[in-house]
Amino acid sequence: MVLTATLDLEGPLAVIRFLLMSSPGSRDRSVTVRAPSVGTGGLRGLVRDCSGAVAVEFLVMLGPLLLLLLGTFDIGIVTLTATRINFAVEAAAKCGAISAAMCASPPQTSAYGASIAGLSGLDASGFLVLQHRVELM
Repeated sequence: MVLTATLDLEGPLAVIRFLLMSSPGSRDRSVTVRAPSVGTGGLRGLVRDCSGAVAVEFLVMLGPLLLLLLGTFDIGIVTLTATRINFAVEAAAKCGAISAAMCASPPQTSAYGASIAGLSGLDASGFLVLQHRVELM
C-alpha cells in the first residue's frame, strides 16, 4: 500500500487529500481531511473567521441595553420619591387643618411632614408651612 498526500488551501480550511493505493487490480480509495489552516491566509483568514461574532454583537448592544435598564430604574426612583413627598405634604396639610396636638405650630407641622415622607436627607427645613386664618362673617 502506497500513501500519497496533497495539500490544498480553500479559504480558512486546509484540505489534505490522502490517496490510498492498494494492490494492483483493486480499486483506489482516497481520504479527504479538512483541518483549520494554521498560519495560512494571514489577514484574509482573520477577516473570514466568524467565530466570536455573536460575542462582539452582544458587547455592542450591551451599552444601550444597560443605559435603557438603568434609566428606567432611575425614573422609577424619581417617581417614587415625588409620590412620597406629595403624600407627606397632603398628610401635613390635613394635620395642620384639623389642629391636631402633634401639629399645633408650623415647626411641628414641618417635622410631622418630614417624618411621614421617610426620605433620607429631607428634614423639617424642607417643608414651608404657612398658616392662613379664614374668618367667616
